[in-house]
Amino acid sequence: MTSRSKVVDLGRPTNPKMRLKLGSLGLGPRQVAEAIKDAHLIEAAQAADRIVISFDTTARSLFRKLSDEVAWVGEIGWVNPEEDPDEVREWLQRGATKSFRKIKTAPISRGRD
Repeated sequence: MTSRSKVVDLGRPTNPKMRLKLGSLGLGPRQVAEAIKDAHLIEAAQAADRIVISFDTTARSLFRKLSDEVAWVGEIGWVNPEEDPDEVREWLQRGATKSFRKIKTAPISRGRD
């Protein structure tokens, strides 16, 4: 993929302010650790196409909570291919230019995946 110029190196985008906010959301230590572990997904999406494709509904739920405090996080698209595989496949075939699911409208998970 790299040799065919299909990969763009964004370096290691980080957002320290966002990571600090994760600790002030009233989440438990385990949830904060999970969110920080997956923060790179949001940081990369912010630096690139503003889309995350992931099966992890727990992480999506944690970032949904963060979007109440950090508005731009809610504008990141989070697509889970398991939720509607046919719709996601069609979206990808159309070029995945805009996300059809935003984090801010995602359901907040109550339990583990």
